[in-house]
Amino acid sequence: MITPLAVGTCCLIVSLSGAFLIARAWPQPSGGQHRRGTRPMLRPVEALDQFEDWCPVEHRRTLHTRLRSGGVLCMDCRNPGRGA
Repeated sequence: MITPLAVGTCCLIVSLSGAFLIARAWPQPSGGQHRRGTRPMLRPVEALDQFEDWCPVEHRRTLHTRLRSGGVLCMDCRNPGRGA
């Protein structure tokens, strides 16, 4: 025979699982108009300083981009480059 404690525990587990599934399926806010000015928009890649440099990963000269933070990034393999 199943004790009332076991039945209550099962009901609690089932209800918490259901609440978890409903919370996961609930639509998330898009945040489109509510978060103005939180982060500045990044410039498009074409507007950054681009140059050709040796990529140690590709073992050839590839297109690199100078980042606003001061680093250099290979556009083919996305590996941080040596800089120029």
